Amino acid sequence: MDGLALGRLLTTRPNRRPDRLRFLNDASAFALGAWHTAQASRRLVAVTLGTGVGSAFLARGTIVEDDPRVPPEGRVDLLTVDDRPLEYTVSTRAMTANYTNRTGRPVDGLRELTALAAADVIARDVITSALRALGGALAPWLTAFEADTVAFGGSITAAWPLIGPPLTTGLTQHNPRLQQLALSVHDDGEDKALLGAAVFAARGA
Repeated sequence: MDGLALGRLLTTRPNRRPDRLRFLNDASAFALGAWHTAQASRRLVAVTLGTGVGSAFLARGTIVEDDPRVPPEGRVDLLTVDDRPLEYTVSTRAMTANYTNRTGRPVDGLRELTALAAADVIARDVITSALRALGGALAPWLTAFEADTVAFGGSITAAWPLIGPPLTTGLTQHNPRLQQLALSVHDDGEDKALLGAAVFAARGA
């Protein structure tokens, strides 16, 4: 729940160790987990795709949030597409609403929408347009950050054969050199996030 002081609640429990409590958002945890399994990466950007868009920028395994080469707080969800927040274009709510507006038919989330895309031209266009826009929004920041690896996680990565090509197109239309990026797709994103949380906790030990 937004605004809930979780740390304060946890420190009221028996055997508390408030000095050992550390918090990390899920996208950063996923990024650290992805980096830990591919430490050859010098500059890794992680993007999680699902209900919304999460992100983290890592330089040699260190989370970067306050740097002119990354979006504010390292959050790509704060970017815009056509002067509107990114998640008005790339999110479960945006894509399902777009499909419903165009067809009059409601869909229950991205799983159903990606399943429809195999035979439904409108569903496919909704998804590919959104992912191409995401690639275009990411590209300037990947270029500025000099990223060498982009790790993708989240529920929608299960449909990578559908979403990967338009996303890559959006990236490379901005800068053809981004074709050299190493792209990794992690359908075990929750496992990577748990690994990343462990890495983060160990660093603070």
